[in-house]
Amino acid sequence: MATFQFLKNKIQFLVFAFYIMIQSVSLLCLFSLIFLGCRKHDPKTDPPLLNTHWALSSIQNTRTKANLQFPLDSAHTSEYITFTDSILTVKGICNSGRSSYLLFSYNDSIRINGVGSTFIYCYFINWDYYLWHNLDSAFSYKINGNQLVIYSKGTFNLNFIAE
Repeated sequence: MATFQFLKNKIQFLVFAFYIMIQSVSLLCLFSLIFLGCRKHDPKTDPPLLNTHWALSSIQNTRTKANLQFPLDSAHTSEYITFTDSILTVKGICNSGRSSYLLFSYNDSIRINGVGSTFIYCYFINWDYYLWHNLDSAFSYKINGNQLVIYSKGTFNLNFIAE
């Protein structure tokens, strides 16, 4: 009989401990949802990246950190990008295109989902290649005043000026 009472007490203790554990996990999940999952989107916190016309000013070699200035002697002297709510519009010297993108403003990261473009050849086609290739491999961005840097896993980081 004492063994039966011991087992009964042991089972009651385990059930109580399990109940306390479930309550603790439930409270932890509830607090996590309240503090992390219930953030409202505030349009005032949108990055200034959006709806700004950004002109490419230079590119920076990711290995040597050397800057290459944009060629001023080209017939069309600029390449532009513009971010709207969900679309990135790209205008190169020779070509233009669009892409969807995702911004993660909490850590200034960006993911550009393959820029589609026209295929027109011109003398400065290499600058279009630099722009497209490095936008496709972009992982982060930084805005400092009217300057935007898009960091790339490719060959060059892209430096823009707001216009």
